[in-house]
Amino acid sequence: IANDGNRFTLSLCGSELHDNVANEGGGGIFFVSNNRTGAMRISRSTLCDNESLGFETNGYPGIFVLASGDPSVSGSTLSETCAAP
Repeated sequence: IANDGNRFTLSLCGSELHDNVANEGGGGIFFVSNNRTGAMRISRSTLCDNESLGFETNGYPGIFVLASGDPSVSGSTLSETCAAP
C-alpha cells in the first residue's frame, strides 16, 4: 500500500498483508504525509513478512510512516515473520 500527499487518513481494518518486499521504505505500507497532517489507523489486521530492503519506521515492521504521529494500532499483529500455519 502506498500513500503520498498531504492531509489524508489510511484506515486498514480486518486485513491481512503479507509476503511483500520493497527496495526502499515499507515492504507492506509506505505512508508519507508531506505536511505531517495525515494519520494511519490499523485495526483487527495482520501484517507480517513485509520486507523493507531500504528503511522502515522503528517498531513498525514492514511500514514506513511520516504522519502527524505514530500509527494507531489496535487488535492487530505487526511482525517481521508470519507464524507457521
